[in-house]
Amino acid sequence: MHADGSDQPGAAVSELFSLLSSTDRRRILAELQKSSLRLNEIAKKFDLAATEALRQVHRLTQAGLLEKTTDGRFRATALSSLVLATVSPMVAVAKFREFFLDHDLSVLPIEFRSRLGDMVDCTLLRGTVQVFDTVTRSLTAAKKKIDASIEVGYDPILEVMRHRSEEGLRVRWLAQEGALPMVLKALRSTSKKPEIRVVSRLTWHVYLTDLSAAVGFRRLDGAMSYDIAFSGDSPSFLSWASDLFDRGWGEGKEWSRSVKD
Repeated sequence: MHADGSDQPGAAVSELFSLLSSTDRRRILAELQKSSLRLNEIAKKFDLAATEALRQVHRLTQAGLLEKTTDGRFRATALSSLVLATVSPMVAVAKFREFFLDHDLSVLPIEFRSRLGDMVDCTLLRGTVQVFDTVTRSLTAAKKKIDASIEVGYDPILEVMRHRSEEGLRVRWLAQEGALPMVLKALRSTSKKPEIRVVSRLTWHVYLTDLSAAVGFRRLDGAMSYDIAFSGDSPSFLSWASDLFDRGWGEGKEWSRSVKD
C-alpha cells in the first residue's frame, strides 16, 4: 500500500486483466506478435468497425502493449509478449472459474498449466449429449488425422473412428486398460486398424483432429467428466491439445497383439 492509500501494483494487475478480458484485444495482440499492421488492416482482419478498431488499439497503446511505428503501423512491444505469456492463463482460469472449482487440473504437467491461456477462446460444452454430438461431428469432419484417448468405450464414437481409419485417415487410440475389451471389439472385422497404445490410467480425455479438439478432465472425486468439456479450433488450442495427447502417447505402451475377428 502506498502513502496515498492506493494499491498501485494491484491496480496495474486489475488493468491488465481488464485489457485482456476482451477477445478482440487478445486477438489483436496475438496477431501483432507476428507482424505489424496498419489500423485499417487490423479492422479488416478482425471484422471491426474503424472506430472500434481505433478504440481497441488506443487502449492497448496507452497500456504500453502496442506502439506505432514511423510508417503508421502498429506492432507489439516486448512487454505485450511477456504479458500474454503470464496473464493469459489467469484470464482462462477466471473465465472458466466454475469449471476449475469442480475439476482437478493439478495432475496436468506444469508446462500445460502454464499454457491454460491457450484455452481462453474455447467453448465449454455442457451435457453428455452435447459433448458426444460435438465430438462425433468433429471426428466425421476430420480430413487428415484423429487422435483419441479412451477411458470407457462409447460405441458410436468408436464406430466413427473405426470407419475413418478404414477410409485412410491416420488414427491413434490411447486407451486405458479397462477400455481395451470395448476397443478391441470395435476393431473386429476391420482391415485397417488404428495405432493403439495403452496406459494404466488416463487423467484427461482428448479427441483431436486436424480441424478441432475437445478436452475433458477428472472431477475432484476422481471420476472422469464426460458431461462437460472444452471444445475449440483455434491454432493455440489445437497445439495445446496435440501436445497433451502426445505427452500421454509417449507414456503409453504399444499394443502389438493382433486383433482377431
